[in-house]
Amino acid sequence: MTKRHDIVRVCASLRDAAHPLFADEVKIYYGPEMEKTKEPEVLRLRRQNAHFYWVAVPLGPFSFWDLHAGAVVNPDNLRVRLGIHCLASARPACEAFESLKTLCRAQGLEAYYAEAAGESQYVSSEHLVDGPEAARSIAGGLYKLYDLASKSLRVA
Repeated sequence: MTKRHDIVRVCASLRDAAHPLFADEVKIYYGPEMEKTKEPEVLRLRRQNAHFYWVAVPLGPFSFWDLHAGAVVNPDNLRVRLGIHCLASARPACEAFESLKTLCRAQGLEAYYAEAAGESQYVSSEHLVDGPEAARSIAGGLYKLYDLASKSLRVA
């Protein structure tokens, strides 16, 4: 099997584990499917050589692309980081993102700038997805992060 197949398998396991947690509460965006679309943001990310190995959910009233919580698979080692990501050029979303700084630090997330995606992020350490239980645990972490951020988000 190809490495891409392994990466997509990890993404799919996270999506499948997250689905019952989020139910109909919010749409789950699945990177490997989004990559096939012609949405302007997808085209922008392709031009910047960003990858689409992630599962994410929107936060607050903002566009998914502007502010979201996500689980991103590192294609080099198949490990996953949880985080909150904000498109750096989306000013209102960035203000809301800044309102989450204390929450993110309390959750052990570190500030990071993802150049390929053009995003300011708060991210966790990497987690190994070595089976269904690990995928469920990471999906639970994503839901917890989404829930805490949704309750703490300040929108101007």
